Amino acid sequence: MIFNNHRSTCIAFCILTVHLLFCGMYVLGVISPAYCCGAQVLILFSMFFFAKPRQAVLLFIFIRPTLDCLKTYTDIKLQMTSSVNLAGIMGMLIVAWGIVYFLSHRINPFHSPCSLRFAAFLAASFFAVFPSPLRTEGFFDWTRLITIFMLYLLVYHLMTTKQHIRQLVIVVCCSAVVPLLAGFHQAWAHSGLIDITEYEYMSGYHRIFGTFTHPAMYSFYLTVLLPVGIVLFLESKTRFEKTALGIFSVALGISLLLTLTRSAWIGLFCALFIIGTLRYRRLLFILVIIIVAAAYIMPQASQRFVDLLDPYAQQTSSFTWRVRLWTSALGVFMEGPLLLGHGLGSFGSFAERVLGYYAEAHNDYIRVVWETGLLGFILYMCLLFGLVTKAFFTYRTLSVPHYKGVALGFFALCIAYLVISMSDNLLRGTVVQIYFWTFAAAVFNLRRIEHAAQEGSVPQTG
Repeated sequence: MIFNNHRSTCIAFCILTVHLLFCGMYVLGVISPAYCCGAQVLILFSMFFFAKPRQAVLLFIFIRPTLDCLKTYTDIKLQMTSSVNLAGIMGMLIVAWGIVYFLSHRINPFHSPCSLRFAAFLAASFFAVFPSPLRTEGFFDWTRLITIFMLYLLVYHLMTTKQHIRQLVIVVCCSAVVPLLAGFHQAWAHSGLIDITEYEYMSGYHRIFGTFTHPAMYSFYLTVLLPVGIVLFLESKTRFEKTALGIFSVALGISLLLTLTRSAWIGLFCALFIIGTLRYRRLLFILVIIIVAAAYIMPQASQRFVDLLDPYAQQTSSFTWRVRLWTSALGVFMEGPLLLGHGLGSFGSFAERVLGYYAEAHNDYIRVVWETGLLGFILYMCLLFGLVTKAFFTYRTLSVPHYKGVALGFFALCIAYLVISMSDNLLRGTVVQIYFWTFAAAVFNLRRIEHAAQEGSVPQTG
């Protein structure tokens, strides 16, 4: 245990109190049996974290993509689109666990790369909660951000050796197995999401979403995994690794195609183009073959771009109403308040006034400037700029080919992130953010590990 006897007793008492609280809520009929069982699992998970923090973080990363499929059974509705569910509670526990871990080990978490920039953006987002007309919505948006930040810090300070990074990569790959199987089952059973709101030719076609709540979020999750997975495949030395990673990458690619999410395709194309241009030239040739084959084998893929090219389709396309929404948002934003924005979580209510129904911003940059003002937007752009430059610097300075390839995969993923953010909602995708920042922590640690190996020392936690 990481605590002395006194602290262990206090923690055990708190855990027992929470356990009795949930049991009482179940007896009174406040929560469902599924929620009560899930709460008991989280209590056991908390005990596991205090005993084995690194293994507990790995377990969380492994199971997180499958938790969204429980959302329907564990949601407690609060305001607009915000709700409390087991996945959200687990995220809040991550924050609590992280605070206890860093305090007990006397670690300064802000020694991590980009941590000060992230913390500054978190501070601006927190102050943006108060002017929001939907404070509950804004508060839960903020807790989502702080959960992602804390997990990034934990991964960076816990996964400090080559063996730890290897275990982390294996866990991330294994975490995709259940979503992939669910997605392929939806494709086979024609039980995906039917898109009948945009184009007549789309009616009857099922967009797979795996264990996620929407095909777009599933596609972004796949896009986060694919660049690193492909680089690992190209760098693998043994036949078993190359075969396993090849099958894994193909499964991810096919699933991404079946989500029919254009922005994810464009983002992945940008990532693979960068990877091919900077290091793996043969990948450019393979990329052309994939695009031609996808357009030929699956006509729906090419039809997804019709509204961007056909003047008639543009009149009713999703891109048209997005441009209308963005133009309206920027027009209202310029009327003020400019510095602090309209409040975190408030964009949905604005979209409802403009469109007549609730809608996301479908552009992270416009959403951030609308909700957090120029202050939050500048801090967010500083965070992204620092992340991209740090990723590129890490790629250029690493000398071990395997490490260098992984760093390049993450740098390419950062570029894809910037591109996708121009037309979608990555910042509100908790799972997407978790794996994106997990890769960031792992890649930044590779430089520490290589530097320590050159000096003949072991990288220190913190």
